[in-house]
Amino acid sequence: MVKLCKEPYQEIQLDKNNNERTVWIFPLIIIDSEDIIDSSVYDICYENKIKEIKKCLEKI
Repeated sequence: MVKLCKEPYQEIQLDKNNNERTVWIFPLIIIDSEDIIDSSVYDICYENKIKEIKKCLEKI
């Protein structure tokens, strides 16, 4: 299991074609390495977080 250890932030990174893109970074730490997270649970959490970010960006 992991948890967010700092606030998410954006930075510029290069994609596979060397084009700059803005990405979100979510600094995580492992809090329990014995738990295995099913990938479908991860996918749902990821999708929900992306929706949250998009909503926040729409307010800007």
